[in-house]
Amino acid sequence: MARMLVVGVGNPLREDDGVGWYLAEALGRTGVPTHTCHQLLPELAAELSQVDLVLFADARAEGPAGQIRLQPLAPSDKPGYSHHLDAPGLLAWVRGLYGHCPKAHLLSVAGAAFGYREGLSPPVAAALPAALAQAGALLEQQEEICHA
Repeated sequence: MARMLVVGVGNPLREDDGVGWYLAEALGRTGVPTHTCHQLLPELAAELSQVDLVLFADARAEGPAGQIRLQPLAPSDKPGYSHHLDAPGLLAWVRGLYGHCPKAHLLSVAGAAFGYREGLSPPVAAALPAALAQAGALLEQQEEICHA
């Protein structure tokens, strides 16, 4: 079976910024390996070098609240650094350090509220089932490809 990893990014104490954590935790309950973090760091490159597929789950500030976007990712031309490390920059670290890179996607949900409290805004909470369905379909498709 192909090794997969869901990386939930964000801060669950900042309302919708925590949607990546909620998605990762829900997928983890189905048996998919997960990792949650407040921000991406180069130290995650070693873990990513061991998987065939990584799904990053995160909030975004632009777009109508609750809008879901699933997009493939490729490594950037240069790795990012410190607080400016995004998923393509992290993938560049993986490729540079380990000579290969997992297939990668970003599942993002547009947020409405990023204040200091726990919980998701109503539009983001309402989008969770559809976001989980998209993530599940992607992960299932990857498993089928690897078993073919």
